[in-house]
This record gives sequence, structure tokens and C-alpha cells, in this order.
Amino acid sequence: MDEVILGRLLADPPHLHSGDWGIQTSFLRLMVDLVKPGSLTLETGGGVSTVCFAANGSEHICIEPDAQLQQRIREYCRVNHISTEKIRFIAQGSERTLPLLDFGGRRIDFALINGSHAFPMPLVDFFYVNASLKIGGYVAVDDLYIRTVNILHKFLMTDPAYERWHSTKTKQAYIAKSPKRSIQRIGSARTSTVPTRTYRICPCQGGSYES
Repeated sequence: MDEVILGRLLADPPHLHSGDWGIQTSFLRLMVDLVKPGSLTLETGGGVSTVCFAANGSEHICIEPDAQLQQRIREYCRVNHISTEKIRFIAQGSERTLPLLDFGGRRIDFALINGSHAFPMPLVDFFYVNASLKIGGYVAVDDLYIRTVNILHKFLMTDPAYERWHSTKTKQAYIAKSPKRSIQRIGSARTSTVPTRTYRICPCQGGSYES
């Protein structure tokens, strides 16, 4: 990534969302280190991270159902002379998009799961990303303090096919280190090597807790 663009993003990140949602400097640096021109990258959700992928020149897929947010990203890139030619914007939910994506025989180098946090969406996103991530590729999970995301985080911490590579307060990045995936498609004869966990509904809080 151009250091001028990176410096601008770090010093004055654009407010692309309606809320006060930011992106950590350490994560931007991680993107710079890992995402190279021509890398196949994917994210569920969109925002400053999308600008980073565009600036790095990766072949990027942004799955973000908010078309207005997509337009704000495009406009920021236009004003700041960042090409979006290699960005494929898909204004549809990831649960509908991911099962139908055709990567042309390639596998994902880097994926960011940062879309809907409603249960079970982070797990659904990971299910499809996991099937298409290359060995040695990276998957980053955002907003670990949200319960649904934290369930996925706890799973990845015990999954022998993944290794924690980088962490911040709200993000964890994992590297896929094994060709043996612990999550298999329905109908597969393989089983998970991860210890079984049971989650029960807690009506008073509207969430789940681990037993």
C-alpha cells in the first residue's frame, strides 16, 4: 500500500458508517503486511477495510448488503484516487452470496468476517470461508466482545486446523495450517476433531452461554 494513503487512513479515517465505528491501526498494518497486489481477498461487511483492500490492489470481494455504504466507499476512493476496479461489490446478504461464489479455481488468501453479527451469521460466514481458504491463508474475525462472534473465536482457538497469528483488543487473525478442515459440508463422512461444546439459550438475556 502507498505510504501516503496509509498515513491518511491512520491520521484521519473516513466515517463511512452511521455509527462511530473505527478500525485499529494494528489491523491496518496487518493488512499492509499480508495483502499483496493480486491476492484473492474477501470480506463480509464493508468500510475502511474495503478501502485498504482497494489500495493494496487485491482481487477483492466485498459482500455488503447496504448499497449506500458501498457508494460511500466508492466515493471516498474516487476522491482520494484509489482505484476500485479490482473490487467486486455485492449488495446482498452473505448467507445468500457465499454458497454461490465462483472463485475460478482459486482459493482465498485473506478473509475478514465482519458482516452481520446476528446468530448464527458469523458461523455461517466462516463455514463457507473455511471451505475456500487456501492452506497458509488467513481469516480475521472482528468484534470479539459480541457473543456470537466470541463463539466462533472460541471454536477457532481449539481447532487444530487453525493457528492464532495476530491479535488486538477486538480482532483475531488465524492462519490455516492444515488441509484437514474440522468443519465439513453436510453429508461428509469426516467428523470434527474439536471437543464438543453445548450451548443453551438463556431467555433472560436473549443469548447463549457455554456449558
